[in-house]
Amino acid sequence: MNEFLREYIEAHAFTLLRMENSGLIWMLKQDKIHDIKLMYSLFKRCPNALNALKTELKTYIIAEGEKLVRNEALSNDELIKQIL
Repeated sequence: MNEFLREYIEAHAFTLLRMENSGLIWMLKQDKIHDIKLMYSLFKRCPNALNALKTELKTYIIAEGEKLVRNEALSNDELIKQIL
């Protein structure tokens, strides 16, 4: 891979992942699976960028899971459905 491209992707990985109306979490919430695949295929070329993607996804999953577990209004069955 072109070294310039690698440096550019890695330098801006977190910015790209956290963009308000087009970042990873936004894409997840909008069910933009194709766009997530494209981001992944770009980021997998750069190990540091791929690690940033993994970190963002992990942080999001943990935060969403914690919200569900702390929601006392959910029954056990509803909690399981929401987690899945």
